[in-house]
Amino acid sequence: TVRQDVEQGSTFAEALRKHPKPFDPLYTNLVQAGEIGGILDTILNPLAVYLEKADALARKVKGAMVYPTTVLVVAIGVVVMMLVKVIPTFAKMFEDFGGELPGPTKMVIMISNFMQQWVWLALIVIGIAVYSFLTARKKKLNFRRATDAAFLKMWIFVPLLQKVAVARFTRTLGT
Repeated sequence: TVRQDVEQGSTFAEALRKHPKPFDPLYTNLVQAGEIGGILDTILNPLAVYLEKADALARKVKGAMVYPTTVLVVAIGVVVMMLVKVIPTFAKMFEDFGGELPGPTKMVIMISNFMQQWVWLALIVIGIAVYSFLTARKKKLNFRRATDAAFLKMWIFVPLLQKVAVARFTRTLGT
């Protein structure tokens, strides 16, 4: 498509701008500057390096998030298993003892009873919520800004986000 646009008279930068996903504004503006300055061949090599490093950074960030995500999923799975399988056993044992149970224990038993009956509904709701969250972050700029602001206030994400921002800034400045 880019080749066809250039053959039909568009500049290379204009043709690239029609594809904003792979070619961000920085990339297309640098291509445009190279076209205007007559150094397009000189600018394309650093841009290729820029794209390769941006891709490598994205892979590193995703790789860094695999372990915490796995731990979170396993922890949720363990809690659900305990609520569905283990707590009912203890509930029966407490019932056999007789007497009044403390409020927090009653609450855990109630949650366990709910989860036994509605575990699949809970998993479906969680799946829909995660899917909706990820879709909204991709498609709605205001939602993305709000969640980014929330992430910046969470102490656990701040060091990672700072490192990513500094890496992008220095890479862009270097290009």
